[in-house]
Amino acid sequence: MKRSPIPPSGRSARFTLIELLVVIAIIAILAAMLLPALQQARDRAKGISCVNRQKQLSFPLTAYANDNSGYSVPIDGVSSTDYLWSMVLWKKGYMTGKGAATQTYYRMADSELRCPALVVPLSGSSATDDLNKMAAIYGMVQWGSTAITRYPFLYKCPYAYNGDAYAPVVKRVRKPSSTGWVLDSWWAKAKRQWYRINLGKGVSSAPLDPSSSTAAGAAPIHNGRTNMLMLGGNVVSWAPNNFAEIGNKDWEKDGGDFCNVQYYATL
Repeated sequence: MKRSPIPPSGRSARFTLIELLVVIAIIAILAAMLLPALQQARDRAKGISCVNRQKQLSFPLTAYANDNSGYSVPIDGVSSTDYLWSMVLWKKGYMTGKGAATQTYYRMADSELRCPALVVPLSGSSATDDLNKMAAIYGMVQWGSTAITRYPFLYKCPYAYNGDAYAPVVKRVRKPSSTGWVLDSWWAKAKRQWYRINLGKGVSSAPLDPSSSTAAGAAPIHNGRTNMLMLGGNVVSWAPNNFAEIGNKDWEKDGGDFCNVQYYATL
């Protein structure tokens, strides 16, 4: 029978304190080198998940428009109780899981209509709950009243909780694959994603300040970029400077993509 070898000169096989400290230091250095790469990989994964969610969202949005002569779902819903575009889609059966015992509008919205990079869960159980708690979902572009005089593809939504709201008639848009529809958004006042985002004219040249602004804007939360679903069903990834459509540029004639909204510099 072979015996276990005896360490020479009676030396113990255990680590010395110096050796242990060296190993710990090496592990710490490797962790410091790998953590940024892991964080970037995690951010990329969330960005990809966000793109997939927005692409899936294009199906109920497009189906609703096809069933309503091309009119997209009203941004503020249809009444004081059904005042979210997503709630209209849900109640009319366009969203998945409608009627399932374990599925509610709130669970559906939390899992399908919220960017995974913004972990702000929904709460509440009825339409009378606080609006801010119910609307932590992707932001839909709301066209202003001045735009309807320039773009005949817009229609006035039948209900708006705060002033007039205009939305596109999808089949009338000349360049649907270049026209913004739903995007990563943020509202500083509610500290969460917001269900609608106002379209402006030349406002993008001044980034919003998340610490003080109360306006809803595009959120560059995917390594400084924003994912946006277009009317054509495609998803684009934009940096803040891509939102800087200035003045009266008519993108249907001049070319280029269009979603002239305010954005946050950082979040």
